[in-house]
Amino acid sequence: MLKKLVLILFIATFSVPLTAQNQNYARIILNKLCSNGFHGRGYTFGGDSLAADYLCNEFKLLGINIIKQPFALTANVFDSNAYIIAGKDTLKAGRDFVVNAASQSINCNVKLSKDFRKNDSLQIADLLIFAVDKLPPQGIADYQSKRSTFYVNKQLIHNKKRASFCLDAQLKHGYITHNIIGIIPGETDTFKVITAHYDHVGTLGSDAYFPGAHDNASGCAMVLDLAREFAQMPKPHYSIAFILFSGEELGLLGSYYFVRNPIFPLSKIKTLINLDMLGSGDEGIMVVNGAVLKDEFDFLVNINNTNNYVPKIQSRGEAANSDHYFFYKKGVKSLYIYTLGTYKEYHNIYDRAEIIPMPAYDGIFNLVKRFITDY
Repeated sequence: MLKKLVLILFIATFSVPLTAQNQNYARIILNKLCSNGFHGRGYTFGGDSLAADYLCNEFKLLGINIIKQPFALTANVFDSNAYIIAGKDTLKAGRDFVVNAASQSINCNVKLSKDFRKNDSLQIADLLIFAVDKLPPQGIADYQSKRSTFYVNKQLIHNKKRASFCLDAQLKHGYITHNIIGIIPGETDTFKVITAHYDHVGTLGSDAYFPGAHDNASGCAMVLDLAREFAQMPKPHYSIAFILFSGEELGLLGSYYFVRNPIFPLSKIKTLINLDMLGSGDEGIMVVNGAVLKDEFDFLVNINNTNNYVPKIQSRGEAANSDHYFFYKKGVKSLYIYTLGTYKEYHNIYDRAEIIPMPAYDGIFNLVKRFITDY
């Protein structure tokens, strides 16, 4: 009886759903990518390079050979001063204000007129100020305008008569960043491909950084998690490539570069699944290209109908909104999955690893895994 009880406990211990173990691993990746040491995975303080090195090391720990594919980009970055002094109050970047991604450097003190308090906008020379109820998402640009644009919390500036604005902007030309490609060889040289982008918008000044948990540390975590799963399985029939792109936030630059400089022929890709913004999911998932790639979409739906992995799967047509797009335009059957639901943090300082819920993570993981193995 005792031996039987021990056996039951042993089985119970090791039959904890793999999904729970997967999410635990994914959370480790997520926490690391969103930590302040990676500076928002942008192009200030080498944030993208630090993230790339970490991801490469994770692939190596999984026993997966990797290729780093360098390419050059241009980025407008804010890596020094970024502050507003409104009256006697110092406003904090990210929390109290953000800037237009293409803003140039500025350092000035201005009078805030009655018209500003009435119209919520003010332009003085090369400075443009908007007083807003809610800060817009912080972006990143590959050019620099002749103006500095600030979006400021209305409650913190409306009653002020004067304010100082300081922003140091640097346009970096020829900045070298990397795509990361991990490959598990299969019985054939035809590939199933899983992709995500690891870059984010970086910093606003030296103090504020944008963690990018939803966009897109969540997708990176799942790509590595799937790589971990497939690395432990027998040799697959199709080769599997796991590609993590840089430059997505600047206009899908990493995937654009890869498509024009492929590591293996694009004609050898059977299907591609792109994962971006997986932090929500309580209302299901959206599949971009699902409306045009009906066989692939129907296969996903059938898997889900059998297993109830996610609450709902919706489809839409083609869209140039993530790294699947240039593959699709080159004839690769490419689907892009993102989550739907109540978690809305996006391109702000609050999109942190410790609060992102990922309620559909386990289901999406199993859905993608089944699609890769069975389709």
